Amino acid sequence: MMNISKPTEGIVPLMTGALPAASMQARSGWWLNSGRGVAFTVAGLFVLAVLFGCLRAGSRRTRAMALWVGSMTGLTASLFLLGPGTIWPIVLVVSSIMTACTVLAGSAVGWLCVPSRTCPGFLSGGLIPRSSASSPTVLRH
Repeated sequence: MMNISKPTEGIVPLMTGALPAASMQARSGWWLNSGRGVAFTVAGLFVLAVLFGCLRAGSRRTRAMALWVGSMTGLTASLFLLGPGTIWPIVLVVSSIMTACTVLAGSAVGWLCVPSRTCPGFLSGGLIPRSSASSPTVLRH
């Protein structure tokens, strides 16, 4: 298994979270202004969180936090480029809660998809006991 260095482990999710979040806002305006913007932003972050949660090397917590910080950095920069308005602190709190919950949920789904020795994972047959999954039951007369 390849080891990921600590700076790379945080920088890649940070940039991966910042760029799509900012580009979505540049295209459609502030994401909380429409249901479609919320759906696309949340779906994009969820997919990224699942992908980073599936990686086995390094710390999943570090990747999830870096993805969230990156997405909030991109969203905050977009907000101030679009014009923050008068209630920008409330807007940032609401968006940070929504993105944090999304990244947490996506990371949890990604964690469930990864098989390991102690936790076989959901998609790899982890809900089936090892004894019954590894050998078929043969009835003898």
